[in-house]
Amino acid sequence: MPRCAAVKNKKSELQCSAKAIGTLTLCGRHAKAKSVALWAVVNATKIGRIARFQALIRGWLVRKYLTLCGPGVLCRKGVSNDEDVVTCEEKERQYPMDYFSFDENGKVWWFDFGTIWAWGSRSLAPTNPYTKVPLSIDARRRLRAIWACRRRHKMSMPSEQDTFQERLVCRWNVICQTLVDNGFVDVEPRMFVRFGKLQLITAFRFLRDDLRTSRRDPLDPQIMRCNRMINLCYNAETKSYMLQSAFMLMLMVVEHGDCYPFHFMLMSALYRC
Repeated sequence: MPRCAAVKNKKSELQCSAKAIGTLTLCGRHAKAKSVALWAVVNATKIGRIARFQALIRGWLVRKYLTLCGPGVLCRKGVSNDEDVVTCEEKERQYPMDYFSFDENGKVWWFDFGTIWAWGSRSLAPTNPYTKVPLSIDARRRLRAIWACRRRHKMSMPSEQDTFQERLVCRWNVICQTLVDNGFVDVEPRMFVRFGKLQLITAFRFLRDDLRTSRRDPLDPQIMRCNRMINLCYNAETKSYMLQSAFMLMLMVVEHGDCYPFHFMLMSALYRC
């Protein structure tokens, strides 16, 4: 049932908190009044300013996202390939929000985001599918930033592998790529893919304790995630817990981006468990 469309009283600009009755837009008290001031009319000038401010913020967010997508996102004339390697979508028809590109030796290569994310998560050192040249650190960081942004804004996400082992390896590949990009060059996914439930829960406990020492906020989102994974271990099956743990760690490292202290704490927790 909608709220009453009138303001509370003549001295207030706040909307009445009562519910509208029947098919009317007013509550019982305002429906009987001789003259009624509607909230939308009283706040018309404010609503206009709020709408313009919201438009500016939306525009800024879209431009920031498109900057992450890379060169050629709005003008495809200078790109090297004419279509995506998997979807076969033509460059002129590729939706800008699903576009990703990078510069390689003066040439611009573009892909559907789902294509390059799936390809990039298959190995520790992802390459250009066309030239087999390793992706730059900047390209890998932009990929992870776009993934985090799409998840945060509830946009469509790339599909994962079907089998348990492939999905687990891909998630650990992303985690280890992030660690490598933050200076931990000797990290390999095979070091952690075989971690059992006990090792994973120990890693989350070490990470939680280190976060508590550095942040000292029990409601910190990362501490809450560690607590959630610690509590989940008692009811989850081993394979399910391995997948969920890898996803949670992947989410945490991707959201932290270039935050070296967090990645150092994670590496310390993984090596101590």
